[in-house]
Amino acid sequence: MRKLKARGYTAAYKKRRSPEKVQYQKSQQRLHKQRWWASLSPDERKVVIDTKRRRYQTSPTTRIKKQKDNKLRYVNLRKAVLEKLGGRCSSPNCAWINSDGSRGCVDFRCLQIDHEYGGGTKEFRSMTMHAFLKKVLENSDGYQALCANCNWIKRVNNREFSKGKPLSSNEPQFLAESSSLEPAVL
Repeated sequence: MRKLKARGYTAAYKKRRSPEKVQYQKSQQRLHKQRWWASLSPDERKVVIDTKRRRYQTSPTTRIKKQKDNKLRYVNLRKAVLEKLGGRCSSPNCAWINSDGSRGCVDFRCLQIDHEYGGGTKEFRSMTMHAFLKKVLENSDGYQALCANCNWIKRVNNREFSKGKPLSSNEPQFLAESSSLEPAVL
C-alpha cells in the first residue's frame, strides 16, 4: 500500500499556525524527545547514536544539508553578536576609513570578537564556538568587536599571546600606539 503525501494540506496548515503555536509545538517536541531519551538504557542510547552516525556517514545528502544548515546558523549568530557589539571596530586608533568617511571597520568578514581584558583563550577552549557566541549574545559585558589588524596590535602590545608578560625595555615596540599605516623609515 502506497502512502500519499498531502502537500497542499500541509502547506496550508503551516501558513495558518501562529508563531506562538509554532513555539509551543517545538517546545513540546523538545520535551517529548528529552523524556524519550531519558527513558532509554545506556545500551539503547548507544544503538540510537550508532544508527544516526551510520545514516550520517552513508548519506551524502544528509551530510551536505547538515553542513549547510550549521554554516548558516553560525553566520547568522556571528552577525547578531557583532551587531550587538556595535557592528564596527571599537578601537579609537583604527586606521580603516569607510566609504562615508567614518573610521572603524564595518566589514563583518574582518571583525573579530575580543575580550577587553585578555584571557579569552581559556574561555574559548572550554566551549564550542556556538556556545561561545550564544554566551556573548546573552551578556556582552567584557567583549568588544575589533578588526583583525587592531586585534593583533592589541595582542602584541598587551603580550596576550605570552601569558600577559609586559614588554621589556629591550624588546622592539614595533606596533606601539601607532595610528598611521605608513612604513617606518630606516
